[in-house]
Amino acid sequence: MLSVAFLGCAHIHTNDYLQALQQRPDTQIVAMWDHDINRANEYAQRAGCSAAQTIDEVLTNDLIDAVIICSETVHHDDLVRATVATRKALFVEKPLGMRADEAQHIADVIEHTDVLFQTGYFLRYHPAYQLLQQHIQQGHLGRITHVHCALNHNGLLAGWFDQEWRWMADPTQAGLGAFGDLGVHMLDVLLWMFGPAERVTADVATLTGRYGSIDEYGSGILRFQTGVQATLTAGWVDFANPVSLIVQGTEGAASLTKEQLHIETAHNDNVIKPINNRPRSIDALNALLNTLTGQTTAPLIQPREAALRNQLVEALYRGAHQQRWVFLDELAS
Repeated sequence: MLSVAFLGCAHIHTNDYLQALQQRPDTQIVAMWDHDINRANEYAQRAGCSAAQTIDEVLTNDLIDAVIICSETVHHDDLVRATVATRKALFVEKPLGMRADEAQHIADVIEHTDVLFQTGYFLRYHPAYQLLQQHIQQGHLGRITHVHCALNHNGLLAGWFDQEWRWMADPTQAGLGAFGDLGVHMLDVLLWMFGPAERVTADVATLTGRYGSIDEYGSGILRFQTGVQATLTAGWVDFANPVSLIVQGTEGAASLTKEQLHIETAHNDNVIKPINNRPRSIDALNALLNTLTGQTTAPLIQPREAALRNQLVEALYRGAHQQRWVFLDELAS
């Protein structure tokens, strides 16, 4: 039986993870810790476990195999550094750090200790994205020229961030606004499918001012080293997200909607695949748990990959604020 504990319960996906863990017969939750003891007690009651009074109470427990960090982003650095010293497996919600440099330092610490790691970029674990990635890698769409992707919801208008998750609309706690919060998931898909970006820029905006000047939606443009041109829209104020991804190439094209993945090629080997379930936040966590329990199904996301997503979203925001292209090599200099 795999034993896991939470360090931080603040993230909007915490309850999803609790429910997923409770549905696994090979996993048990043994402790919940949060700097807000009332929040720790509440989630411990939901999980049917104890609320730890201190971080050390969790980290010195040799029976705990894995730690799930769902704290506010601002606490990731301290919690990761404390956890890796115990060599417990580690799941850290995205983004890895508040800033690109912090994320890189966190990644370096994790890789130096060789701890088994995973983070919350769950889209790449959905069957539709995996099938599309296979077709792209096998060259069925020819040379990719254009990609258009979107990840939007109306959570801000629905009041998701008014109370319990208010911190997620506070960049001093979360590190990102709405564009980065959702857009970084699509950035993971883009980097996973098309490799390193060369230069990027963006435009972000505030529609309602509900949480002050934080960006509520935005659009980005990315140029990849392979020549792929991509556009990305993301935010918290759109009624729906009817089309998630469009990929165009010299020998084929693909689109991913709520209902289906549609791939057509010059070779007439067309694919229309119904989508039976939405991408789930728990899929990334389950990939780690499956690895720990010997049911390996998909590669885990490496710490350096997680740090690169931080770097790219920071570059997009820099492009928006400075109204220019940002070259990725200038960030490394």
